[in-house]
Amino acid sequence: MKLSKLSAAYVALATLAMTACDGNGKLIDTTLGPSHIGGVTSLVIVTVSSGLVEDPDGYTCYLDGQEGVQRMQANDTHYIAPVLAGRHEVELGDIAAGCQVIGSNPVLVDAVDNDQTEVVFEVECEFIPE
Repeated sequence: MKLSKLSAAYVALATLAMTACDGNGKLIDTTLGPSHIGGVTSLVIVTVSSGLVEDPDGYTCYLDGQEGVQRMQANDTHYIAPVLAGRHEVELGDIAAGCQVIGSNPVLVDAVDNDQTEVVFEVECEFIPE
């Protein structure tokens, strides 16, 4: 079956809408299934550190269970875009012993079409084992 130029353009646009770049410019798949309800949006993921020390090797941010979506440091901000509007699960992982996320982890967020949705994780570290 031969696609018209317009059909091929729609396929290319749909493929682009279902991918995003991680912090290193690597494409990641954001095809996330039936809970997504519309256009595209972006997520702003923020880590805020408190306590006596900071986690020296940072964290991994997971979007809807995808591993390694973003590698983050203490007191860091990352943008994930484009993301389909709708409900998403955002989780902060690879947290050092002696550190804990204050509040919910993972977090369910409702990303609004054509708007940025911010997710803030506060990580408190009292010690880092040697």
